[in-house]
Amino acid sequence: MIVTLYFVTFLMSVVALISLLLRNKRVDSLFFMLGLFVSFNCLGRFLLSISTTMDMAIWATRILYIGAMYCPVVLIMVLAQLCDLEMPKWVRMMLVTASSVVLGFVFTVGYSPVYYKEMELVQTEDYSYLVKTYGPAHALYPASLVISISVM
Repeated sequence: MIVTLYFVTFLMSVVALISLLLRNKRVDSLFFMLGLFVSFNCLGRFLLSISTTMDMAIWATRILYIGAMYCPVVLIMVLAQLCDLEMPKWVRMMLVTASSVVLGFVFTVGYSPVYYKEMELVQTEDYSYLVKTYGPAHALYPASLVISISVM
C-alpha cells in the first residue's frame, strides 16, 4: 500500500511538472526547479520503499536528499518572488551553498560514517526503510533548514 502511495505521488509530481511545461510557453525557472526537486524527492522515497539491497537504499537516499536539500531553498525564492521581495544575490548563493555542502555529506553515505554512522535496511511485507544512526554532519541538515527559513 505504501509503495503504491509513493509511486502515485511520484507520478503526480511528474505529471504536474509536465503540465507546467506544456501549459506555459514561458515557464519561470524557479517554478520548474521546484517541481523538479519535488519529483526527485518523490522518486527517492519510492525507490527507498522498494529497495532490496543496501546499495539501492543508499542511492535512493541520495536521490531523496537532492529534493530535500533544494526544495526549501527554491520555495523560499519562489515565495520572495511572489511577494515582490528582492532577495540579494549573496543570500541566494549562501542558501544554495549551504544546501550543497550538506548534499555533499549525504553523498558520502556508504563510504564514510560522517553523515550516517550506521544504517540497516529493514524490509517489511509492504515496503523497505532505513534505520539510521546519525553522524556528526547530520546536524547540518536541520541547521540548513533553519537558515533557509530565517532568511525570509
